[in-house]
Amino acid sequence: MDTLPLELLTAVATALLSTADSYNFRLVCRRFACAGFPVLFRHVSVLNTTDCLKQFQTMRDSPYGSLGATKNLTIYDGTWPLVDRRSIWNRHPLLMARSWADPQLHPGPAQDAYRQYTQFIAQEIRREPPDVHLIDLLQSFPTLRSISVSHVNRWNLGPLDLAHYNNLISTIWILPYWETFIAKTVLSLLQIINSFPHIRRLDISGSLKLESVGHGVYPAIQYLEVKSLVGRKILKTKAREFLASFPNLRSLSVSLERGGPLGEQVLPLDGLQWHKLRFCSLYNLWISEDELFGFIKRHSSQLWFLTLNQITLVDGSWESFFFRYRELPDRPMIEDNGVSLSALGSPGCVLNPDSFRLFLSQKGFPWPFGDPEPSDSIFHLELPPPVL
Repeated sequence: MDTLPLELLTAVATALLSTADSYNFRLVCRRFACAGFPVLFRHVSVLNTTDCLKQFQTMRDSPYGSLGATKNLTIYDGTWPLVDRRSIWNRHPLLMARSWADPQLHPGPAQDAYRQYTQFIAQEIRREPPDVHLIDLLQSFPTLRSISVSHVNRWNLGPLDLAHYNNLISTIWILPYWETFIAKTVLSLLQIINSFPHIRRLDISGSLKLESVGHGVYPAIQYLEVKSLVGRKILKTKAREFLASFPNLRSLSVSLERGGPLGEQVLPLDGLQWHKLRFCSLYNLWISEDELFGFIKRHSSQLWFLTLNQITLVDGSWESFFFRYRELPDRPMIEDNGVSLSALGSPGCVLNPDSFRLFLSQKGFPWPFGDPEPSDSIFHLELPPPVL
């Protein structure tokens, strides 16, 4: 082992998938610790603020920064309150509820926190696209493959435990808005992402309002996941343009935002087609039978896996849809652990997976669900996502 080149040991460390394995690798000896050091930067998280990005540049330029092994980058974003008077800041509902952050009890520290807050807001307001800080950030990762854009309020994952974020709110005494809109950061990223063709995956975790996002063409992106698309009927054209701007997708996962009127959770799939699409997941949307079936039929020759979860048909029926689906000569695989079908607002009927599989595989097998009531024109389907 003492004669192996350090680059070869680093390549071995890079192939380790878990943090525990990387930790144990670096404990072997001092030489292994040096070789495994770049692996610590395989996944980097940054807060999208001017100060944090400048501190990142300092770390990158130091002898301790090793970004050649970084594959995944997560950018956390927040929308901060804009306050122009100290009296309003003192009473703002997003002021931290901490005894040490009480302007009445600690007027001196409160004055300093307000000064830090005004400096922070002034810096952020001056940032205009194209964002030179984001450009410099992406240029630092020659082997980057994946970017995630997330809001600091990660409702499904708990509070964000990021040192710079914790230091920031402790310094300015105020929290970002609870709404998880991240369209501005996504727009800044899309304006520069074509300059980095080695980036193949884009994950968007916050609420994406498409009226705030321009559209271009991003041929390098092959894997797209949008976890909370703000779908509205008036935004159908923008939603279609946004999805079509990624022409070379191999994997697509889209979930519409759960808030707002149910009938507004619309995702237009008519006219959309990706010739390389292999995996498709659709969550929490309202759509007609013909539009959904047409989308699947257009992709049936190349699509391998299909996930449908929390889908509501506003026209047609699931019985008709799956009879048509069963007739497709080439159809994607639906991996299910039980299917729930119900009229909207009514309890669902959960089937044993075997019944549904038999229906899909044998043309003579009857529809496993009971006949719906004639008055039930809207139906809901839930298929658990496939286990790959």
